[in-house]
Amino acid sequence: MQKILIVSAVFPPEPVVSASISYELANKLSENYNVTVVCPKPSRPKGKVYDKIDSAKEPFERIVLDSFVCPSSNFIGRLKESFSLGMATKKYIEQNHDNINCAYLNTWPMLAQYITLKTLKKYNIPSVLHIQDIYPESMLPRLGFLGRIVKNILLKIDKRYLSIADEILAISDNMKSYLCMSRGFNKNSVHVVRNWQDNTKFTIFSDIKNDKFTFMFLGSISPAADVPFLVKSFIKSGLENARMIVAGDGSDREKCETIAKANKSSDIHFCSVSPEDVPRIQSKADVLLLPLRKGVGITASPSKLPAYMFSSKPIIACVDNGTDVEYVINSCNCGWITSPENENELVEKMKEVVNISAIELSEMGKRAKLYAECHFTKDINLQKIVSVISNLVNNGSQSCR
Repeated sequence: MQKILIVSAVFPPEPVVSASISYELANKLSENYNVTVVCPKPSRPKGKVYDKIDSAKEPFERIVLDSFVCPSSNFIGRLKESFSLGMATKKYIEQNHDNINCAYLNTWPMLAQYITLKTLKKYNIPSVLHIQDIYPESMLPRLGFLGRIVKNILLKIDKRYLSIADEILAISDNMKSYLCMSRGFNKNSVHVVRNWQDNTKFTIFSDIKNDKFTFMFLGSISPAADVPFLVKSFIKSGLENARMIVAGDGSDREKCETIAKANKSSDIHFCSVSPEDVPRIQSKADVLLLPLRKGVGITASPSKLPAYMFSSKPIIACVDNGTDVEYVINSCNCGWITSPENENELVEKMKEVVNISAIELSEMGKRAKLYAECHFTKDINLQKIVSVISNLVNNGSQSCR
């Protein structure tokens, strides 16, 4: 039986969408192939300690690599993590290359991607690279003046190494267009595969009643999301008939809690959330909030978007014009777009939304779910990845570039 290698930067029990994608892909491919998953020890979210993993009943082999992990949002630490995972993956491939027929990569950007792709190329192993976020563009704003200096050099390096992959998976049409334009890729070698959610878990919880209009953010409280901006905006709104729930963990949670504690008059609540609890917690919201820092949404599509939409809730998205989030929300008229990092604009939108009738909000939520069922289900998108991998295995390494 032919062997597929899955290289995954995160993997269950980590409650991360990329982890679920790799896990469900491993299970599906195991129906027809011998599958091995290599991944680092679980470390997300920051502060979470996991018991020993029992993988005996999994239909695939799971190998936990001895690599450095950095759940904190630390630039140097993340670079070290990416390099370490790349080197650990390289070592595994060098020791097992004779038994690998194809590799799927859902690994850390830049260093881990480059090292792994170069090693696969050395042994003529066909590869499928799944890009969740485009680097270096996504990290350049964090580098300030230095980012502007090294931008062109990093772009050339990224283009060179990504071109090694036989097939590339992008998570939105925007991302595909940007990759083809900026990296000169053949459109036939870039496939759009949406990050999915298990839509069967998102049922309607009719027993949930709110005594106050509820705004909610649910997801990773990371710098890219800029959740402190949401908290400050809600406080600034001064809405006495509304509350905010921030559900999740991440490096910016403590900062958010500090801001909320300094303004005790505002009704703001924090809670952690496990993947199985996401549908019920999101059902408590009247409107869900989706913020992204300036520039982040141009090259990315947040995984919380389909989860929000499957919950049949309208969305306020604080994102740049031209983003995938803006396109999706406007396509089905399921929410509102405000500028990122603009407190005044978000405050005015919150004040407007609390006065919209429950019937109108419900209709917007229904449109969101209908759109998600057509584009963001596992059945549709998982099969796309399986087909790309199967074609590579069956046809050999014949790059479209």
